[in-house]
Amino acid sequence: MFQKNIVRSSEAVTCEGKEILLVYSLIAEFSDTMFSNESPTGLVFGVSVEKYAADCQYSKFEESEVVKKITYDKNFALSLIDILADNTVTPMSLINIIDDLVSEVIDTDSVSYSMAN
Repeated sequence: MFQKNIVRSSEAVTCEGKEILLVYSLIAEFSDTMFSNESPTGLVFGVSVEKYAADCQYSKFEESEVVKKITYDKNFALSLIDILADNTVTPMSLINIIDDLVSEVIDTDSVSYSMAN
């Protein structure tokens, strides 16, 4: 079971001219892997994106995507959410974007973050 906390949201317009609301959340759950000692809190973090149509206060849910267990570093997960929101990443592209961002961090020797399995 995981906990979801909304961090950011942004309004956007699709290519078809449709107004949408994107909601970006931090996902936290207790780690059950052998690497959990890398986390002082025992938590592992991920992200989610939910998309709502501009229908009466954005109440019409359309789609969502969750990527769990990205990192033990809460600040890294929050920085990922900032990047996602700044670039209007939708649920459809979330997994590919996270894969690219995390791969970039792993390939960069100057940055060391604990990645969750």
